[in-house]
Amino acid sequence: MIQSETSELHTLNRVVFEQIKDTKVQALLLGKIGKASEKKIIFEIDAQSYLEKLPDHIKLSQLTLILGNIIDNALEAVSSMEEPLVKFFATDIGNDMVFEVSDNGKGIPEDAIAHIFDRGFTSKNSGSPSGYGLSNADHVVKELGGIIEVHSEDGNTIFTVYLPKEQRGGKNAEDKSSHRRR
Repeated sequence: MIQSETSELHTLNRVVFEQIKDTKVQALLLGKIGKASEKKIIFEIDAQSYLEKLPDHIKLSQLTLILGNIIDNALEAVSSMEEPLVKFFATDIGNDMVFEVSDNGKGIPEDAIAHIFDRGFTSKNSGSPSGYGLSNADHVVKELGGIIEVHSEDGNTIFTVYLPKEQRGGKNAEDKSSHRRR
């Protein structure tokens, strides 16, 4: 068991430190790997992931709002599953950086997908305020001129974030970008 865990950790570290070149993304992933481990959730980083340093216009706070919220939601979605699994993939081939987070939770009902980015919308039954994370993530993605896609079917949910490498500022970027359902 120790050898298996050590091997898995070595593979994760290889991908994080050799293929993910951006220190902001590395730090975020290391934090989420630790969080997943504490909760006994398998957190896989696709071995095909590759990411150069992010453009300077993408700030750590923006990245944390986007990826942090999506990964945290995925971890929460699988927390009650028998074999909880969250997967992460990143690439920057082409004009966009693409981040994909998938989980094997219960999925998102079709009627809820249209509202998951609405401020205050939540499917949680907790007494604490919720329903702001994905709304904030969507807002930041739009600020950066990007798009979030959501696909949920048979208990598998995938969030895909596309962020352009070139900075697109102003109101036009927000008007042209949107989130899409696949």
